[in-house]
Amino acid sequence: DHSAQLVGITDALSDPPFGLVHRLSSFAFNIFTFLIIGQYGLSTLELWVRLRLFGDSHNALGDPQAFIYSFSAALFLFLLDSIHALSFNSNA
Repeated sequence: DHSAQLVGITDALSDPPFGLVHRLSSFAFNIFTFLIIGQYGLSTLELWVRLRLFGDSHNALGDPQAFIYSFSAALFLFLLDSIHALSFNSNA
């Protein structure tokens, strides 16, 4: 039975060192990606919301749909900034 042999081989190998290295490297990469996105992605989003709210388009505040969209984007930015501050502040 070939499946029994394969199960025996996988049991003998159980967790090779490459699997451990792979898991640790993917975990480190995810943390690194989270930090980079948190640092640069949030500032880019904040700049976009500021330009959207207070940019060159003076009639954006006169348009109700644009105002609601900008207000919801600003609220989203505030919530995202709050979560970002809580996730990196270990002393709080």
